[in-house]
Amino acid sequence: MQQLHQFSFSANFARIALISCQLAALVSSGHEYLREKPSFLQTCHLHDANNGKCLANAFENLFSNWRSGVPGLKGLSSIDPFHVKRVRLSQQTPNLADIKAELTNVTVYGMSDTKVLKTSVNDKDYTIEFKLLSPAVHMDGDYKVQGRILILNLNGAGKIESNVGNIEFRVTCKANLIQIDGIYFLDIIAASSYIDKVGSFKIHFSNLFGDNKELEDSAHDLFNNNWRELFEIMRPAFAQTFNTILLDRYKKIMRYVPASYFLDDLP
Repeated sequence: MQQLHQFSFSANFARIALISCQLAALVSSGHEYLREKPSFLQTCHLHDANNGKCLANAFENLFSNWRSGVPGLKGLSSIDPFHVKRVRLSQQTPNLADIKAELTNVTVYGMSDTKVLKTSVNDKDYTIEFKLLSPAVHMDGDYKVQGRILILNLNGAGKIESNVGNIEFRVTCKANLIQIDGIYFLDIIAASSYIDKVGSFKIHFSNLFGDNKELEDSAHDLFNNNWRELFEIMRPAFAQTFNTILLDRYKKIMRYVPASYFLDDLP
């Protein structure tokens, strides 16, 4: 009788294990991905020390051709324009600013014209690094601000617009190489950016001082005549916006586009 119970338990366990494997296979095979490599996407060599130019062309084409979104990829909004629901900024810069601000309903235009100056993929830990140039970026949204910027005390809310010209920045994406249904994907686990330089910067706030148009005009003259100092104050907000968008969008794209479409010599 004991042997019968052991046999029954073993048989049931085997059936459960088989069903579990079948369910796992069904879940795994349900992974959605881009089934056909786009003609514009150039394939490069991971283990080629001179692959930078090839990878730069591949990612630049991705920005421009998928500006409105990736075909078949649900849950990913457009690259140009891209949208951010909320950015909070708390900044203390000696002699320049002591402010708390919140930007909401932010829309950024111009990122699809970004030029990839340099890129590389580490063939050991799959870290992806970009050096990028965006010729013209426009941002608009709603703002709330309280505190001091330059010599002005602020406590207002309204619309904000800014234009940035020739912004150079670096992006680093840390990734793991994963395999799903026998297909390799780059799983982005972290993304960060750093703004190196800016060619020009203009900003405009509506309702900054209520109905005092003269004071508002004077404030904008001050901001735009001292835009380099003002941009340093706004730099954390730009960086935070970039980092949020990059991690969300790059992770979704790389989990959808097989890594072999970019690199043909993966393990």
